[in-house]
Amino acid sequence: MREFFTPSPYDVLDTEESTPTVLLVEDDRDLRQGTELVLKLENFTVIAAADGQEALDLLRSGTAHPDIIVSDIKMPRMDGYSLLDNVRQMPDVGPLPFIFLTAYGSPEHMRNAHERGIDEYLVKPFDPEKLVIVIRNKLRRAQSFRRRAEEQLDKVRRHIIEMLSHELRTPLTTVVGGFDILEETMSNPQSPRKDEDLQFSLNMMRIGIQRLNRVMEQTLRYSELINGHLRLQYSKIAQPMDFNTVLKKAIQIAEHDAKSHHITLELVSTLPQPTNVKMLVGSLIAALYEVLRNAILFSHADQTVTIEVGQKSGQIELVIRDQGRGIPADVLPSLTQPFFQFDRDKQEQQGIGLGLAIAYGTVQIHLGDFAILSEFGKGTTVTILLPIAPPQQ
Repeated sequence: MREFFTPSPYDVLDTEESTPTVLLVEDDRDLRQGTELVLKLENFTVIAAADGQEALDLLRSGTAHPDIIVSDIKMPRMDGYSLLDNVRQMPDVGPLPFIFLTAYGSPEHMRNAHERGIDEYLVKPFDPEKLVIVIRNKLRRAQSFRRRAEEQLDKVRRHIIEMLSHELRTPLTTVVGGFDILEETMSNPQSPRKDEDLQFSLNMMRIGIQRLNRVMEQTLRYSELINGHLRLQYSKIAQPMDFNTVLKKAIQIAEHDAKSHHITLELVSTLPQPTNVKMLVGSLIAALYEVLRNAILFSHADQTVTIEVGQKSGQIELVIRDQGRGIPADVLPSLTQPFFQFDRDKQEQQGIGLGLAIAYGTVQIHLGDFAILSEFGKGTTVTILLPIAPPQQ
């Protein structure tokens, strides 16, 4: 099957018949051949390379699909350190276990190797039996990591599927219900409630379509973030614009959500006008709106969401503070992760958990900082820092 796909870096078989593949990188031909023989006798498949450059060429070309790499350090053309650095930057093989087998036994070399991300450091002359034990232990650990990663991935997949099915089915049901009422009303033109029923059906369809549109818009915006398109746009077409204007536009959009949830938005600004930020206007407005909307949804009725904006250390500091139910400390690091929603199973939450992930990623692309502080039961504060652009000439 190796001709048709590139296997996972943790593609280690469970059965006793498995033959994990070792990429052995050693410039000493006799030592390379001897080590290769030892490993083959222990039921390993061995791919041998005479130096780091040859090993890297094998990996980049797809000729070699190892489960683990064993390498010397001092070699011609490319040494073991450079090979390790290059491997760690390769998405397909970067996570592979990597072992140094070298004559360098000084603490400095060992510390350097571990700082670069080596998994094991063995000094020549070595015990072949110990090498085999170390390789098997590292493969076992990689296999265990792979299983845990797959279990977590399956859990995330199930969560996303359940969330998406709910976020698509609910508004579609609303739209279909609106059409049913509309059809019934039109078939009975003499009904005394005709006007009310028409308005009710149109409202149902509007609400459902708006919710579907939000799911689509969030998905597209997050896609632009993760595929690099937004970063490319920022580097090419971002322009200095007044932050006050952009913030007020985001607040204006959020006012509809605030009104429907009986929340007051209060702006406190000490920011001079104009104060420019190099930005993609639409993307930054969307990011600010996501934070405002999140604060509104997590607030209790008749509360106030405060929006404070000013300057701090040559940056714009925007603080959005709600008085809602807050977030437990152990949950805070997950809030900007995609598809994460706190307590969704206990309370109705619209959306697919992309709002804060979009806001966080967009602020980063605008060279800013994004921080969340919260106390459970007392509210949440989001702080956004953005660099002030120099005045336009």
